[in-house]
Amino acid sequence: MPVFKIYIAAAYAIADVVKEPNEDKIIPGPFDEGVAEGVAEAVAKAVSVTAVSD
Repeated sequence: MPVFKIYIAAAYAIADVVKEPNEDKIIPGPFDEGVAEGVAEAVAKAVSVTAVSD
């Protein structure tokens, strides 16, 4: 399974947490609401899609 697909899915999930990025807030903090859940969901989906297609 290509690991880079999982990394990309996690990166997009992290970026999606910040609704209005600005110069002070480009990425969320590790404890911001929604980070852990969003990354977990995105990684699980990437793993299931990759496992089926590869």
